[in-house]
Amino acid sequence: MSADRLILRLPDSLNAVGVARRAVDVIGHSIPQKLREDTHLVVTELVTNGLRHGDGGVTISLAVSDDALLSGEVVDEGDGFDVPPAPQQPGPGGWGLPIVAALAERWGVEQGTTRVWFSMPEHRA
Repeated sequence: MSADRLILRLPDSLNAVGVARRAVDVIGHSIPQKLREDTHLVVTELVTNGLRHGDGGVTISLAVSDDALLSGEVVDEGDGFDVPPAPQQPGPGGWGLPIVAALAERWGVEQGTTRVWFSMPEHRA
């Protein structure tokens, strides 16, 4: 199974989020709009976390397979992290990874790194 792949080193600024969202549109032009919108949210949360909690730059990799399955990963130059529990009370912060978990079909953190990968569902109604 071949795939179209896009790898970008993002700017070390809040502009990185917009660049990453546009990358989703470029690589995912053939997937349904709702799935692109969900992927925008996943990428926004992961890139924002990389900028906020990581060190150095952030790199995003996105791929769409021949059967239109979208996957990706976001990597920053931090020292790694453990996935924190979801917040129990409404408030600012802490909801990024629960949003990723709700929208992605599968996701995870490569042990001991700041590499967060995700696979989006085949389609959303």
